[in-house]
Amino acid sequence: MGHLMRNVSLGLNVVLLAALGLAGAWDWELGRRQARVAHDLSESTHDIDAYKSYVNATGYANSLVGARFPVVELTSVDGRPVSTDFSTCGGGLVLLFKPQACQPCLITQLKCLRHLDQAQRELKRLRVIAISALSREDTRSFTKVFDLGYPLVAGGPEAVFGAGLAEKTPIVFLVDPANRIIASHWPSPGRPEISVLFFHELTGPISQHLGIALEPGRAGLGLAGQSMADVVRNKYDSAGADDVLY
Repeated sequence: MGHLMRNVSLGLNVVLLAALGLAGAWDWELGRRQARVAHDLSESTHDIDAYKSYVNATGYANSLVGARFPVVELTSVDGRPVSTDFSTCGGGLVLLFKPQACQPCLITQLKCLRHLDQAQRELKRLRVIAISALSREDTRSFTKVFDLGYPLVAGGPEAVFGAGLAEKTPIVFLVDPANRIIASHWPSPGRPEISVLFFHELTGPISQHLGIALEPGRAGLGLAGQSMADVVRNKYDSAGADDVLY
């Protein structure tokens, strides 16, 4: 029995180390990519405003990566039970927003979440949720206007909005099955294309690190052939992304 327990313990440790290794590799790649974008932008003096805006937005969002997303049982505006315990699924993609949130920014986030939610296959799924600090009726209107299939929660539950994650909204979190925030996005007002590219690049980690199957040809939100630095500079081809940009 002791030998069996040692083998089980060793197996669990191997799985844990592998998971930590994947998370660490993702964190390293994310940091490397963002550092490269910042360097490319800072090289050109005429891009200084774009550089400052990009650093401000990504710096705030990145400060929340690694935090634990609260586990709470909620109810959507249409009466569905909603859980933020992501250990029971492949992970979570969560949008938080307050009444004073930038409305054009919010609309882009809502539509990007809808796109990724619809692109998922039926097996292991990413749980997509939007949680607002608005009234039930005001929150329900977003479901009607944008034909959202994922649940929206109203009322700004204290367990979520009191956890230090919603100082600036709208903000999006990608959460792993251990409820650790592994990516975060706070949009730049007037720059929906940056949000679109963030969600487009997120499809790789969702598939590779969380094991979520996305429909080929449906998952991408690409701004064709452009780097993040080009998009931040406002030089991009919006082909294929019009549905979420406009």
